Amino acid sequence: VHAAAAGDPAAHAATLAELVGAAQIRLLDAATALNLLPPRLRQQETSRRRQPWLVAAIALTVAALVPPLWHYRSLALETQRKSAEVAAVIAPLRAREAQNRTNLQRLEETRRQLAALQSVHGRRGNWVGLLADLQERLVKVEDVWLERMQLAPSPGDPGAPLRIAISGRMLDKTNPLANVSPDIYQRVTALLGSIVDSPYVSAVENERFDNRQPGILHFDFVLVADPARPL
Repeated sequence: VHAAAAGDPAAHAATLAELVGAAQIRLLDAATALNLLPPRLRQQETSRRRQPWLVAAIALTVAALVPPLWHYRSLALETQRKSAEVAAVIAPLRAREAQNRTNLQRLEETRRQLAALQSVHGRRGNWVGLLADLQERLVKVEDVWLERMQLAPSPGDPGAPLRIAISGRMLDKTNPLANVSPDIYQRVTALLGSIVDSPYVSAVENERFDNRQPGILHFDFVLVADPARPL
């Protein structure tokens, strides 16, 4: 530049313009520099220049996803661990609950069996009490006995009290060869009335009398058990 300044000013101006142009070309961005390569080669060149940036962008994207993935994996492992702990605590409780249900079922079955046994025992005791009560009343009247006792048909109601068909006879000692006297009828009627007073009896129904046999009065009736003392 200094050598050019000592010569002709016009020549100096042309030289200076060339130097400035060369410097400007050097300073221009590579993207704005003149590129005389064919389009296909320019595209390949651009792709080669972009590859490092694409690789870096992909690497950064993957690196950015690592912390969240690790976080969620940690959460999943923690949730799995806590679920296992809860399951370990619940398993014995469930087993105990199942055992309790089994025990309750057994207890309920035992209660039903006990209730059935108590019912049978109570009915047996009521039968013994009824027979003893009838025997006591027969002894008081004298000359009378029972020949038959059997269950009589009950109404359709399942809860209806038990009905017992009873047959018996009374001996008329004063008229052994003739029809029984009116006194025998009165004694049998009194006997049936006293049976109604039994704590095991609620009613006496369908009384029938037969005096065709000399010296003996045959009678039939239906005893209705007291529901409070089931038989």
